[in-house]
Amino acid sequence: EHGMNPSLYNARFLKPLDSQAILAAARTHRMVVTMEENVLAGGYSESVQTVLSADGVQVKHLMIGIRDRFVPHGSVSELRKMLGIDADSVVDRILSEYNGG
Repeated sequence: EHGMNPSLYNARFLKPLDSQAILAAARTHRMVVTMEENVLAGGYSESVQTVLSADGVQVKHLMIGIRDRFVPHGSVSELRKMLGIDADSVVDRILSEYNGG
């Protein structure tokens, strides 16, 4: 619908990090998107960024997750929306970045 041809990698485990899969994806795609329902600081997205930087891969990397800040109580759906990690927010951010955001 949006002219994209994405690949999906399920990173079920943070360790050991599959550096080869990350680098292969980065070399064959225009953008890498990492998503986690977790704090970004010290999380999966930062680990992926470290792999990309260490190998010198120049690719746009959109990290979707929770910024390091206080999160109030609320329902899961309310919190996901507020934090920008609900489906609509994720789609909007990916489209914006992909199209030059």
